[in-house]
Amino acid sequence: EFNVDPNSPEYKSDMWRAIDALDVDRVVMGEFLYEDNRFIINASLMVVEYRMPDPRHQVRNIFKSEKTIYEAVPVISKKLRQGVLGN
Repeated sequence: EFNVDPNSPEYKSDMWRAIDALDVDRVVMGEFLYEDNRFIINASLMVVEYRMPDPRHQVRNIFKSEKTIYEAVPVISKKLRQGVLGN
C-alpha cells in the first residue's frame, strides 16, 4: 500500500503515512554510517505528532568498530527505553 523504498524520492512522506496508519504516539528511528571499518550510530524516539525527536530520548554519535558493534545495543536501549515505556 505504501512505497517505503528508501531509494524512492517519496520515501520520507510514505514512511510517515505508514507510521500514521499505525496510530502510535512514538516511534524509534535511527541511522548508521559505516566508514573505515567503524560504525557511527544515531537513534531517537520520535514524537509522531510533531515528527521530531524527543530531546530527552536520543543517542547521538556512538562510535563502534565491527568487533564491538553489539556494545551499542545496551547504550541505545537504556536511553530510549524510558521514553518507549512512558516511565
